[in-house]
Amino acid sequence: MRKILIDNFWGLVSLQMKEKCRKPIFLWTLLLLAGLTFFYFPANNQSFTSLTTVIHSSSLNGSFRGVYNSAWMGLLVVLFLHTTLIFAGPYFIRNPIKKDIDSRMDIFIKSSPVSMYRYLESKRISNFLYLLFLVGAVEVMAVFMQLSRGESNQLIFSSYIMPFLLIVVPFVYVISSLAVCLDLFRIFRNTFGNILLFFAAMSYMSYVMAGISNEKINPYFDFTGIIYISHNIFTQFVQKMNMSGWDGGLSILETINHFDNTFVMNKVSWNTNFIVSRLIIITLAFSIVHILGRVRNFDQIFYQRFSTLKSKSKNQKLTPQLLTVIEEPKLSQNSNLPLSLDSSVFRIETKALFSGEILVYLKSLQKTHLLLIPLFVLQYLPRASDVNNWIFILALSAPLFLFSNTSFHLGDSFIRSTLAYKRPLFFTKALFLFTLLILYFSGTFINLLIVQKYLMIVSLLLGLLFSISLTASCSLVSKHLFSFIYMFLWYLGVMQEFILADLYGIHGNLMTPLIFGAIGIGLLIFAYKKF
Repeated sequence: MRKILIDNFWGLVSLQMKEKCRKPIFLWTLLLLAGLTFFYFPANNQSFTSLTTVIHSSSLNGSFRGVYNSAWMGLLVVLFLHTTLIFAGPYFIRNPIKKDIDSRMDIFIKSSPVSMYRYLESKRISNFLYLLFLVGAVEVMAVFMQLSRGESNQLIFSSYIMPFLLIVVPFVYVISSLAVCLDLFRIFRNTFGNILLFFAAMSYMSYVMAGISNEKINPYFDFTGIIYISHNIFTQFVQKMNMSGWDGGLSILETINHFDNTFVMNKVSWNTNFIVSRLIIITLAFSIVHILGRVRNFDQIFYQRFSTLKSKSKNQKLTPQLLTVIEEPKLSQNSNLPLSLDSSVFRIETKALFSGEILVYLKSLQKTHLLLIPLFVLQYLPRASDVNNWIFILALSAPLFLFSNTSFHLGDSFIRSTLAYKRPLFFTKALFLFTLLILYFSGTFINLLIVQKYLMIVSLLLGLLFSISLTASCSLVSKHLFSFIYMFLWYLGVMQEFILADLYGIHGNLMTPLIFGAIGIGLLIFAYKKF
């Protein structure tokens, strides 16, 4: 019996790993991380702009980076990985439990001898191995980058292995555990969970960067290891430059064109308290998942009771229809009968498709959509004509909720069983979403018409077009990709007033919405080709 349970456990892990690695998004993720790693370690003689980690010193009146040796590369690749994964990592492994519900695997899992403990652990281990494979590929890429840059050909593998084992592995384990914990509760499986993850990561990184120069480190708060890495860099820099103390700062991602100010970093120092804290963090992450698993059962995480009642009610309604079908003579028995069909009967009109989209959308609404009602009403106030006010800024987060369950997949069986043409079906979906956004922002449009801000109306329309195109293209790749990209654009462009990300042009620059509008048309064409 013990062997059967173990086989089922590792069978689940293997099945989930195969499901993740066989998707095209896995290869694209590897290529993206490899490309970002290449640009993160720029050469001195490169002609294009790049981003890297830069040390600033007020007493030396300049900016510096480390020579590309094993010690510097081993730390910086971890810094790059953790800065990336704190935002993108949870989205790579989102909804490990919900995927079983969507694929109807929950029926087989509940009827198998696998316990809740083993089921949750299989989810965590598969997430952990998946992320570990991604970060391992980036580590290998960093080794090749050191050799290709030619500043130091001496490879010290311990400088790569030790940060990987002591910093990367615990962090990846925490991210894997977090994904399982959030998916135990239905409210965190969609948009609300995505927003929570994004702002938690943004708040954490803001706090870390604000206190990165502090002398004391709380190793338990620094579960990413970013502060510990930074202090290692500061210590080596002060020693090499013969400084009396640290008087500068650190920019994890800074644009540079040409950079010759370097220093040699020889080693990484490890603190016993830091190593012990990694073990405690792993233990806490392990315990929290199973504590939550103790208070949840398969019926609660799979919602078996509700689906059972629903299926019984549906079967009772379908019983008379099934009896009628059974009593009908088979077509093979009447194969000699003439068959005349009017093709117009099967023509799918846009009007019928549009009404069908409305019904499908209404059935997919969730309680979190109620949060949008106050923002919809407040847009009709006269003050809403100023797009820089907090009402409209918050209202621009609406696409995250409105498009949370939107899919442009053509794989649904009920669509494939009809004669619906590709073109009207795709553009009906796009038209419905555009109409939905126009209705939601109708208060803002009316106020802008009253004050005759026509350029602002054009900017908003272009931004809405881009958001729909982004939804259409992202839903073909990953369900949460739209939320991830849109939240970054919304935070940088709307909240932080970063002009290049201001897709709605609410800060007065019309050129940015025009660029995003052109990109949106390209994305719409791409989504149509892949539809």
